[in-house]
Amino acid sequence: MTYQTYDMHTGVAGGFFKRIGDWALNRIEAIASVRAAQQRLAELEALDNRTLKDIGLSRNELPSVAHNPHDLSRTAR
Repeated sequence: MTYQTYDMHTGVAGGFFKRIGDWALNRIEAIASVRAAQQRLAELEALDNRTLKDIGLSRNELPSVAHNPHDLSRTAR
């Protein structure tokens, strides 16, 4: 009698468990990214207007800066 082995990641079900694991990991990373952006925004909002002006930002730019920290379209003034 022969037995068929089942690999949880690339098995007969086409990697079903791997896809579930990848989906869960993507959700966890997305939640962590949102929380990090919220933390950055809270820290920036805690600064006074003079400090923001010193670093070249205005209050209306804070959400954009917090959610897109690596956006290179912002230039120094």
